[in-house]
Amino acid sequence: MAPDRSLSWPRSLSSLRLLALAALLSLLPLVAGGCRGAADDYTDFLERRQSAGADPEVQSTLQDLSGRWMLHALLAGGLDLGLRVELRMDLASRPMTVHARMWLAASNPDVDAPVADTDSPVASDGTFVLHAEPLVLAAGSTPGLNSAVRANVVLLAATQSTSDWCGTAIGTVEQPLMLDLAGSTFAARRDDARVLAVSDVPLSCFPHGSGDGGLVETPRPMSPDLSSVSSAAADLTGNWILDANLAQSLPLRLWASLVYVPSADGGGSLDGALRRAIDPPGSVALTTFSTPVTPDGRFELWLPALAIGTTQASVLLVGATRSADVFCGAGAGRVHKPIDLDLMGTTFGAVRWTPGTALPAGVPDRCQ
Repeated sequence: MAPDRSLSWPRSLSSLRLLALAALLSLLPLVAGGCRGAADDYTDFLERRQSAGADPEVQSTLQDLSGRWMLHALLAGGLDLGLRVELRMDLASRPMTVHARMWLAASNPDVDAPVADTDSPVASDGTFVLHAEPLVLAAGSTPGLNSAVRANVVLLAATQSTSDWCGTAIGTVEQPLMLDLAGSTFAARRDDARVLAVSDVPLSCFPHGSGDGGLVETPRPMSPDLSSVSSAAADLTGNWILDANLAQSLPLRLWASLVYVPSADGGGSLDGALRRAIDPPGSVALTTFSTPVTPDGRFELWLPALAIGTTQASVLLVGATRSADVFCGAGAGRVHKPIDLDLMGTTFGAVRWTPGTALPAGVPDRCQ
């Protein structure tokens, strides 16, 4: 029986922010627990790498990674997760091993107990596997997470240098819905002085994309019916936090920067940009847009090729202006990668926010 590799995430943590869109949109091959040994898992990993010719090749070299790290992961479905990791490697042992301890990015490793404490073999090319089984995230425990998530996660790591390692993650989300985590990515940078923020670390080995043929687009879906929601035109210029519930099961949190221009007929136009809620001011937008607003404050935003990390989706948002400080609506469309997911039933709500301040709590994810 292999040593216990279970990861008990504090109950203060929970649901990824899809994206499927959270995904777009909030989340995390099925990883079996039990008595499999680490060597068995590593053998399976090597076999998958050798057979998976479609993925870009990640070069790995054996390096001593002992020290502290900030790890940034984008789990399939859109959960943006930050971890502090401490590694201790013994390259003189046979087999070579790495001992890993992990904490949530917001934790203090000098005071808080690690959420994971595990040993794994290291191959001659510097690749290794780390287990987080189960991973339990409580609502609010990480930015954009507004519902509980339970998953089994395995990190498949490649060593790029003494200061960088990265890779992909596999596993399965069990709650709030069943979701395969294939397609998840992560990267880690050395942070011995503990000065890095999660946003300082890329989300994958290929932060600028691997060029897989472009984004997938689908025909525009039928607009959701918002006739039962009252709406009145108002100046929506400013910054907003938008909380969405995708497909009635997956949470997503975005930052919307809007400029409203009124027109003579009582309506107007809405120009804007979307970013992840955790992106710093000045970061490149996920997408920009311009859409008309009716005299009663209704608008539609069609994003046929929206990409957030490894998640690709075609999304239609239909909005109603409830006041100068609140808008809300419903959505439709489809997630194309890393999973196929119909977004019918999506809802969202938005409130004003000042960039650089704490993200607001209790943002409604639907019209009330």
